[in-house]
Amino acid sequence: MEEQHFYELLREAVMHLLGDEYEITRKQVTKNNNVKMEALLIREDGVNVMPTIYVNEYYRQYMNGVTLEELASRVKETYMEHCDVPEDIFSFDFEQLKDKVYYRLVNRSRNEEALSDMPHFEIGDYAVICQCMLFREERPMGSIRIRREHLKEWGITEAKLFEYAGENTMRILPPTLRPMDQVLTDIWEELVSSRGEDSERIEEVREMLRRTEDGGHLPMYVLSNRYGSEGATSLLYKEYLSEFCDHVEQDFYILPSSVHEVILIPEQMAPNYGDMCEMVKEINETQVPEQEFLSDEVMRYSEFCQLIPPGLASHGVRMCGAC
Repeated sequence: MEEQHFYELLREAVMHLLGDEYEITRKQVTKNNNVKMEALLIREDGVNVMPTIYVNEYYRQYMNGVTLEELASRVKETYMEHCDVPEDIFSFDFEQLKDKVYYRLVNRSRNEEALSDMPHFEIGDYAVICQCMLFREERPMGSIRIRREHLKEWGITEAKLFEYAGENTMRILPPTLRPMDQVLTDIWEELVSSRGEDSERIEEVREMLRRTEDGGHLPMYVLSNRYGSEGATSLLYKEYLSEFCDHVEQDFYILPSSVHEVILIPEQMAPNYGDMCEMVKEINETQVPEQEFLSDEVMRYSEFCQLIPPGLASHGVRMCGAC
């Protein structure tokens, strides 16, 4: 079945399940790296909250044999799980939002079109944008990209927006820095607990763990944040990374893994620079979803940190002693 025809049939099937008191519209949403996503927006009569449900994966499942009726039921279940969000969580009063504004690191060239309408600044291969985190019961549940039209509505300047983001980012997205072998061990335990359903992945992780010598660390560290989402933003924490540099007593390389995490390798333990660049490029092409791509560029910390504006998003968090 042609993809767009499927989305319309899915919309109609969900409408049949929910009833006439619901409005369901289709919308194509542009996500990170200019990735286009098909979405269903569902709103109950008299309710202003309209959850957005992305349905591209449903088309892939349909082509693999899942029935339209089953997929419509899954969409309904997803909606029911998210439809009770308080309407005031979406308030656009800047006085209520200013403490929730934060920085996000994205690829500059792949977001060129979106950046034309967004307050941002550039750091090498990256662009730094501002988003607003939406919380429910102190847990993040989504974010909104801030555009210049929002600044006009709020009556604030880009400088003031960046000031709030600089104060908030480390608090909203506190960094984590963990040795690679600890990360692999956690993945191993998670895979084993899943009863070996992904045997190929288990063997891959097992082989990586074998490469550690005498129980020591792999000479790599994974930089992310507490939530494991948008963790590459931790590269903006200049003082935090400077402390890591002092800890390893040498410069280090930054390997962009995805928008969610980057890998740090102390310089004296690093492979050949060309090999690292080739490895990053190959992994990006074969393993990283387009929406999560960050960069192919490997950089030394000493070079990267010179591009970061002084005092940017570096408030109050120290490096974990596990490193």
